[in-house]
Amino acid sequence: DEVISYLPGSRKNGNDLPEIRTNASNALGAPQENDSYNFVSLGFGGSIEIRLECEVVDQAGNDLLIVETSFRDSGLPCESYPETANVEASVDGETWVLIATNICRDEEVDIANGGLTSAQYIRITDTSNPFEFSGGNADGYDVDGIVVLNNMADDSTETASAVERFNSQLNIV
Repeated sequence: DEVISYLPGSRKNGNDLPEIRTNASNALGAPQENDSYNFVSLGFGGSIEIRLECEVVDQAGNDLLIVETSFRDSGLPCESYPETANVEASVDGETWVLIATNICRDEEVDIANGGLTSAQYIRITDTSNPFEFSGGNADGYDVDGIVVLNNMADDSTETASAVERFNSQLNIV
């Protein structure tokens, strides 16, 4: 994985994101799904473009899991903490197609939604509405990682965490 571009948005109050939340490389690798600073905040309206290590070929079902971190609020439903993002995919990093709109929290997406048979680049853009958050420090969608799902058996369950699914893909127990 490689970060191609990171264009941070701002906090609800208009201030810049804190430096500790703007390390774009934290979106690479396996998601940690814990309350440490191992994610990148997009900020309201911000985006990140990531080149995956290899091309993901569309297969039946969803191909990618986008993992979001809400830092201490991970148990809240989207209605209570609506951090959302659009997901686009590209074969070449230049021509982009929308594959998912307003995803919330961890969400699986299918590259075929954009008519693609494969993709190597993923762009995630915050679509959160700042007026739906009470605190001025709210900062939109936080990316913890991207997991390629389509190499795994179709028996993953809704209750399995992204880390468990990622580890099972690598045959780590």
